[in-house]
Amino acid sequence: MVEPHTDSTILHIRSKDCTELTTGFNTHLQVTLAEAIERKIGHKFHLSLSSAEIPYVFYNVSAYLQSNKIRCEGGTEDLFLADGNYDIYDLVTAITAASFPFSMTYNENTMKVTLTNTGGGDRTIDFSAENSRELAKMLGFDRTPVQTVTDGASLVAEGVVNLRPVHSMYLHSDLAASNVFVTRETTDASIENILDKIPLGEVGATQIITYDPYESAPFSTVVDVDSIQDFQISLRDQNRRLIQL
Repeated sequence: MVEPHTDSTILHIRSKDCTELTTGFNTHLQVTLAEAIERKIGHKFHLSLSSAEIPYVFYNVSAYLQSNKIRCEGGTEDLFLADGNYDIYDLVTAITAASFPFSMTYNENTMKVTLTNTGGGDRTIDFSAENSRELAKMLGFDRTPVQTVTDGASLVAEGVVNLRPVHSMYLHSDLAASNVFVTRETTDASIENILDKIPLGEVGATQIITYDPYESAPFSTVVDVDSIQDFQISLRDQNRRLIQL
């Protein structure tokens, strides 16, 4: 007779108690338990995240996310921004003051920015370059290939400002999940070892992201193993990049 599925275990993980697997990232960790959690015969492992507390200390403009540059004039007059957390008014000030042949304004009604060529001559700008794509998207510009902007002319963003290059976080593991699927650009949906998705909500820089889905019956990931003792976890963004805390 198969025993009813009533057994449960809660595991508290603190990053400082784990082994860092990627240098400089405390979001990719090896967890080693003193004793294995064994799967009972006839049972399956269902894993879910009961709660998480994560400091919002990652930058929206950073070299790591490639969100701190815009390519201009073949690279000779590129925009470079210092890593940090910027709101749109910070960006207007920083971009206009930079050694970059464009000034920027922001329209609160349309939530769009305008770049104006102040360089004293025609300039080319490339929103499609690898090191321009992320910041261009954040400012609302389509990832358009090289375009020439005449002296004094302006470019109005096609879309609205969205300064969150990280808009959701995923808790990954190296445990063999069997019921979580994701889409890929070049393939159909495929299985991914994701334990849960952690929304950022309205939380901003320096605050604590608190995730507590326990009362709402969280989804559980089915893991195809007989025991759990040594495993990896990582906190990644929607593009599978490790979160840089």
